Amino acid sequence: MVNLQRVIDRAYLDLNTASLRKYAKLGVEQQEMADFLVGDYREGSFIIPFFSEKGEEIARRIIEVISETYNKASSDRNEEVSKITQQIMHRRSGLNQNIVTPVNFSDAVKVEDTLVTREYGAKSINNYVNELITPVVNNDDALLELSIRPTMKDNVRTFSFTPGIAARYKKLVKQRTLGDPVIYKGFLRSLDRGNKRSNFKGKFTNAVTGRDHVLFIENKEDYDQLAPFISSDEFSIVAAPIIEYGAHDYMNGDIQFLKLEN
Repeated sequence: MVNLQRVIDRAYLDLNTASLRKYAKLGVEQQEMADFLVGDYREGSFIIPFFSEKGEEIARRIIEVISETYNKASSDRNEEVSKITQQIMHRRSGLNQNIVTPVNFSDAVKVEDTLVTREYGAKSINNYVNELITPVVNNDDALLELSIRPTMKDNVRTFSFTPGIAARYKKLVKQRTLGDPVIYKGFLRSLDRGNKRSNFKGKFTNAVTGRDHVLFIENKEDYDQLAPFISSDEFSIVAAPIIEYGAHDYMNGDIQFLKLEN
């Protein structure tokens, strides 16, 4: 129930926000517009009807977002995506050989791909669909059906999540790729050693926007390079925006450390 409401909330924000950002939430005055009435549940496993007089656009956007990923998850094709470690090596090689020139953050934002921005809305909706279908993945006999009809004149669109489809759906939404290198100026607020061998992270405050990025750090060597800069003056790094299933939020999105900028 909670995750379904979150899907609805994100769809409403995606439709009514010029550029949906990572931590966006419904305002008090917007909540009524995203409310659905819950009917009595019916027999047949667990069936709960939702109704809304204002939800046509929301329902259509949810169908649009789920359909694209669901159709891929329903096929037997496995899309190969190179591992982040390989992508880091490729990005660093391009930088070291002067094949790739990083752009300043301000310039990157100016040419921000509108498709990537639009797809961030889809990604945010899919994140909560992922949570909705999680119980299905590890239960061989489970089946979750999500049926949506924007108006009484429309046909019902039903998405049937079996364990296999749910697992592929989740994998697709979690796919990560690295964008082109960008120069970020800012401040390193904290570092997390992870398990001391991997999963290193930091919090980097962007000097241009004043907002925080989660900074992913590949290894201990990179961690040690960054450690002297904790709570220091402004400095610059070259990092790659982390694009999740075709989406990235340039203002708050996660970034992957590549090197210090001289």
